[in-house]
Amino acid sequence: MVPGSAFLETPADEPLEFPGLGGVLPAWSVGYCTGWRRSVTLLICLEGVRTLSIPLEDLTHEFKESLVAIYVTAGVYTNVRDVVFTNRGITLGSTKTRRPPNAFNFLRQLEILQKGGFDGGSFSEWDNRTKIQKAFQIGPKEAGAVSNLQDKISKTVVAQLREDIRSRGMNKWISHDVLARDVFNCGFSSGHGIFESWAEHCTNAADDRLVLLFLERLRVDWDKQNNRSCWTVKDALTLHAVSGAFLFLRDSLHAKVPQADFKNCIDDIDEQFRKGFLDAELHQLLSTSVPPTTLNDVSFMRRLAMHFNVVGLGQFI
Repeated sequence: MVPGSAFLETPADEPLEFPGLGGVLPAWSVGYCTGWRRSVTLLICLEGVRTLSIPLEDLTHEFKESLVAIYVTAGVYTNVRDVVFTNRGITLGSTKTRRPPNAFNFLRQLEILQKGGFDGGSFSEWDNRTKIQKAFQIGPKEAGAVSNLQDKISKTVVAQLREDIRSRGMNKWISHDVLARDVFNCGFSSGHGIFESWAEHCTNAADDRLVLLFLERLRVDWDKQNNRSCWTVKDALTLHAVSGAFLFLRDSLHAKVPQADFKNCIDDIDEQFRKGFLDAELHQLLSTSVPPTTLNDVSFMRRLAMHFNVVGLGQFI
């Protein structure tokens, strides 16, 4: 079978030479190809060619080039960089039929190599975004995103980000820039500048409550847009701080008022936050007040107290 010129140095009009095989690899003999979808596609196509007895010379070069999994990558690799760089080349060459690669594709390649016990290079230096950028010839934002996804963001959050990116699309929903700015990292705080007094309450803790709530709002707010645009770093940081302030008030309400009152009103307040109805007041609270404050100082808390007959809002928090 003729290989695609994008993946092998062999000219596209010359078949690969495998001694004893007549220049063609037999079906089912493929030893390695990246991506399970491409692997399945390859096997289906090979079975179709074999079952229908289609002569190989009748398969057009365009057909072969559209299925990257058909190509064989042969070589002896002595370091991690070469393996991952080759895989990225295959992925880049397949963008006619799939989305362009992103930090999660790169992360997946590293995870496979680590799980497979590949000993051709050290993984210890890959928390340095500058070295990642230089070694794998990617941009600084993508390198920063990969570095954070590897070991600075919790596994739970990485899994959720993967799912969200898969369904919404990188650079449509969120960008490498946002991932590289540490906003999902454990220990990150959006409490800077005018929000500095709220730094403690706007910090990603080990329980992931804040960052998962923040992620939920990123999804909900984007999904309801008519003309969807990718989240910017500025807007993401503001929403992160607002989410931190909301969690602080929510926890304070839970701690200070009778539990029966809390259960009566919490579903309503959570729904208001998800829909963004509380954002303006939370932003004002972050900008103009310094903890401690009282729940009674927050207008939506007072409205809830009147509606649900909640007591105890005047206590300091």
